Amino acid sequence: MSITSPIQCDVVLALVPTFVDDEVTDSVASTVRRHLMDCSACRNAVQEEQTLRQWFVAAPEVEVPTGFAAHVARRAFAGDVGLEPAPAPVAAAPEPPAGRVLAFSRALVAVAAGGLVAISLFLAGSGGPEVADLDAGKGLQEALLELEQENQRLELEDSASTPEEGR
Repeated sequence: MSITSPIQCDVVLALVPTFVDDEVTDSVASTVRRHLMDCSACRNAVQEEQTLRQWFVAAPEVEVPTGFAAHVARRAFAGDVGLEPAPAPVAAAPEPPAGRVLAFSRALVAVAAGGLVAISLFLAGSGGPEVADLDAGKGLQEALLELEQENQRLELEDSASTPEEGR
């Protein structure tokens, strides 16, 4: 790629990663350098890219053994999926004996059942509502009439107990 005319900022910004990695031709690099002398925004972009690259450490070259690709291809065509056998599991903490767990569970259930019995006996002896109080034989109109009468009675009691102010 050869660039001889003045270069635009959007082109330079697209070239920044390859420019920082020295992967552009000499003519492109010189054109970018000339642009960077005049454009502070693009110069800042190059500096930011260089700073970013400093955070990454290059991995050492890995030497691939001779015939590696052929060996992998042979194994793949033979049906090898590349999974190695799973390593033996690491010994975990021993489980408590089943008898102890079962005995604890039974004791816990017995305590819970005893608590429920105690609560039910308490509720039975606490004097709940009487059967007469639970009479549902009244009609809706009768119940509303009784409620209205009770409200009127309470209003009369309330007005009789508070002295009249400012009359």
